Amino acid sequence: MRYALGHSAFFLDKMKNWQNKRLLILLPLRESGGGSHVIVHEALALQRLGVDVCLLNFSGHQQDFERCYPALALPVHYVEQVSDIATVAMTFDVVMATVYFTVDWLAPLAKRANAPALAYYIQDFEPWFFADKLTRYRWFWRFPRLRRRLAGFYFRRSADFRCAWLSYLQPNFKLLTKTRWNQAELLSQVGKQACLVGASYAQNQFKPAIAKTHQPALVISAMIRPASPRRAASHTMQVLKHLKQRWQDKIDIRIFGVDAKDPDYLALEHDFSHQNLGILSQAQVADLFAHSDIFADFSYFQAMGLTAMEAMAMGVTVICPQIGGASSFAKHQHNAYLVDSHSEKACLRGVEILLKDKTLRQRLAQQAQRDIQAFSSDKAAKKIAACLWGQN
Repeated sequence: MRYALGHSAFFLDKMKNWQNKRLLILLPLRESGGGSHVIVHEALALQRLGVDVCLLNFSGHQQDFERCYPALALPVHYVEQVSDIATVAMTFDVVMATVYFTVDWLAPLAKRANAPALAYYIQDFEPWFFADKLTRYRWFWRFPRLRRRLAGFYFRRSADFRCAWLSYLQPNFKLLTKTRWNQAELLSQVGKQACLVGASYAQNQFKPAIAKTHQPALVISAMIRPASPRRAASHTMQVLKHLKQRWQDKIDIRIFGVDAKDPDYLALEHDFSHQNLGILSQAQVADLFAHSDIFADFSYFQAMGLTAMEAMAMGVTVICPQIGGASSFAKHQHNAYLVDSHSEKACLRGVEILLKDKTLRQRLAQQAQRDIQAFSSDKAAKKIAACLWGQN
């Protein structure tokens, strides 16, 4: 008991360092996505800890951003242009970049007296976004030194790759990241150590569903994002088509993340029976998971795997890639089923194992619900605050 009290006193003492600290988070987007959801929910959690948090976006994005996040209980500072950011930032204790190209926007602060501290929240190793053909091969992920050598090729030929790579090398930035996988990638590729925040999801929005009503067919849900090559949209649709051909009316396939009229979707293999629910809000995703039995993520790699976490929280059996940060919360045949997502046969076999084995499917889902509770936004927010202002 003395230990518990001492531990609480230590935590409360650290919290004093966070009270009334001012944090500005650059979030220059029109549309929401997994990365922005993580930041918004952790910002709200930081606010509950007593941190004075403000988001920064552009005036031209305001209408779309507020449509994505209606009634957001966080202040948002809208600026007209990049050159306005440094002036706004001077009133904060810490300013945090969240995407590779936002790092350069903060460069003018280095020349100002009494400038705020700089931080960079790295949710993914973004240079690999611009080397997507290589990321489709499993051999690419086996050897960090090989990746480092191949990076030199893209560094010379892709301005975006070069900008993303150099963003990690800017001086005076405190680096934070989500998973041990991404932390290791930063260390092996650019020699930078990042503070580990930990995987997280919005525990207030994705809760265990009430007992599901009986459905004649097992529901398989999947997110399809053709605009992000690493999400393996074409590969995923091929697997889903084969599943439907084999299992017919025994399964019901529901996809989301892309509009049914989007040319990129229409270019995919889609001539099989399935429902395309389009682009969904977080509440709509939660509703889909409340009626799903299996969620399939066959991305070539995942820096974290937010949607899989959300599905696990709602009692859905998850199948996701071995490569990447999902292993920080998903354990093979303990609370999820992990596969070599580069292999269509492995993906197909993994789903069929879950379809055939009801006992395994239910055991994984039940264990997932228990385990995932440890990955809340509140817990991640405490680690962010500790990285920025306290002992880590």
